[in-house]
Amino acid sequence: MDLPKGYTIQTKDLKKVTVDQKLGEGGQGAVYRVDYDGKPKALKWYSGKKLKSPAKFYANLENNIKIGRPTKNKRQT
Repeated sequence: MDLPKGYTIQTKDLKKVTVDQKLGEGGQGAVYRVDYDGKPKALKWYSGKKLKSPAKFYANLENNIKIGRPTKNKRQT
């Protein structure tokens, strides 16, 4: 499923994400340029049909977010 320009998503923490443009796609899904709570960001949209265990995949993503960045550079952009 392609996300159309202007498509809006609300995150778990109630921030607004609005799709601007599709940048590319690969085996796991697509990457979009979005407006995230008033800031330009890139959004990776995973294709659930291509995941062997979606629940396990999303649990792993949430765990990685809790752990934080793998590098020592904690600068936010």
